[in-house]
Formats: sequence, C-alpha cells, structure tokens
Amino acid sequence: MVFVLTVFVNMRGVLARMKKMSNWVAVFVSLITGSQMASAQQNNGLLSAPQVRALFFGQTMTGEYSDGQSWAEQFGRDGNTRYSQNGQVFHGKMKLQGSNICFEYAPDTGFTGGCFEVWKRGANCFDFYSTTVDGFAAATASQKHFGQAWSARAWYPDRKSTCTTDQIS
Repeated sequence: MVFVLTVFVNMRGVLARMKKMSNWVAVFVSLITGSQMASAQQNNGLLSAPQVRALFFGQTMTGEYSDGQSWAEQFGRDGNTRYSQNGQVFHGKMKLQGSNICFEYAPDTGFTGGCFEVWKRGANCFDFYSTTVDGFAAATASQKHFGQAWSARAWYPDRKSTCTTDQIS
C-alpha cells in the first residue's frame, strides 16, 4: 500500500511538472507562430498609409485593370501623377486619405480617379480595391483577403511581377 501511495504521489508530481512544461511550450509556440503571422501581415496584406507612401510615392508602376487593360503611372513624391493608357497621358494628383490612396484628374480629361485600398500580394504585386463608386464592383472582405475581385493591380516595371496571371472573381 505504501508503494502504491508513493507511486501515486510521484506520478502526481510528474504530471504537474509536465503540465507546467506544456503551458510553457504552448506559450513558446504561440510566440513563434504569432510573430510569424505578424511578419506575414507586414509583408502581405492591407497596407497602411506610411507603407503606401514608402512603396509608391516617387515610383513608377505598371499595371492592369480587372478587364485586362494595361496602364502605367508615375507617382511623384510631391503628389503629382502622370498616368498613361492606350497612348493617352493624364496628369493628376494623389493623396492619402486614411490608409487609402486617392487619385484626381482634371475634369476636362473625362478620366475619373477614385480612392483605393492597396494590398500587397507578393514581393512585386499590389492589388487596388476601389472604395468609391466609380464603376468598379465593391469587393467583399473575404475577396480582399484572398486576393480576388481587385479593381486594378500593379507592380514595379523594372522587376519581375509576382502577380498571378488571372483574376479570380
């Protein structure tokens, strides 16, 4: 009987130590996966205003609309833009409104701008989701999360695009 009681007490101590260790393992695993998820969110996903400014202002981007039409735009550090499509050039202005990037062009051009959320999709791929009523269908939160139903897509022309070749709507 004493032997059984001793084994029981010792087992209880072992189990208690294992439980403490498993709690530490759980904390350790959550720290690792949490930091990996945070890192992934910093590298891909919805961009903040400072990220949009750092990645676009002072750059030239090439892109396409969801219907396949190509475009290019020079984003000046001062907020001026030079947009080109089908041989036409439009000068405009851009500004940050919250985390959205907004474009405005002279009314006499017949070319409209709009505001967009920008999502980074890879090393050289950015999806633009319209936040204004401008002819683009509004994407759902789920579509944005999975990179679907974007209004426009862009990449740096001097590097290989990492965008997928087709849009999933």
